[in-house]
Amino acid sequence: FAGQHPSCSHKTLHLLNDALDLFHGNKDTFVDLGIRNNFNFPTLHATRHYPLMIVILGTTDNCNTEYTEQLHIDYTKDAYRATNHKDEFVQMTRWLERNFTPREVC
Repeated sequence: FAGQHPSCSHKTLHLLNDALDLFHGNKDTFVDLGIRNNFNFPTLHATRHYPLMIVILGTTDNCNTEYTEQLHIDYTKDAYRATNHKDEFVQMTRWLERNFTPREVC
């Protein structure tokens, strides 16, 4: 992935922007074909900010998404497993309210 280079130049940042534009311009094809329902997830949204953040903060080496992946497991998968798989959203919301205080969620 272009954003993982140990060093970046204006050329590599331009290539990264081009790759992101190409992907975002064509991702609806997956929705149209029924492969995905949507692309609304934080990790993908964050990619739009990578080029500017690389300019401001430096390269992304030694960065990963483990923190958000673990939150997904804790707050989504575990909550879903606790449901009877009917009207999941309400049950998952109740499960989260019962198992996590607002301080732990933020």
